[in-house]
Amino acid sequence: MSESSDSLHAVAHAFPQAFAIKDVEQIVSFFADDSISMYPGYPLPAYGKEGSRTTWTNYFNNYATHPVTTDSVVVADSNDVGYSTGRWASAEQEGEGVFAGRYTAVWRHRDGKWEIVIIAAHVHQDIRPFPSGTHG
Repeated sequence: MSESSDSLHAVAHAFPQAFAIKDVEQIVSFFADDSISMYPGYPLPAYGKEGSRTTWTNYFNNYATHPVTTDSVVVADSNDVGYSTGRWASAEQEGEGVFAGRYTAVWRHRDGKWEIVIIAAHVHQDIRPFPSGTHG
């Protein structure tokens, strides 16, 4: 594996930690300026860092937590694009209004940094909210 692909593995596995500590600015730092984010419950995509900032600020105003995992990372032979997949939940504990699912993020390597250009998440009935205190 090249240095670029190792870096994507590191960055993709660091991504969930920003959610674990509910750090909106750190979450936003993973997104490209021209990113497109599609999430369940949001009728329109979020565009760029500002769209991500608004989405996650509003989200954390309504939900206590958002556990995320990174389950797989794949890097193209060119080492300039890759993708990661994982799971997410709307809270740490089961209860009214809690849902969970999977996501796929497409990353590009630009100016020495990996950044998300497209992320899509969807509710998946086979994903149960994570036990309290676990953040992937």
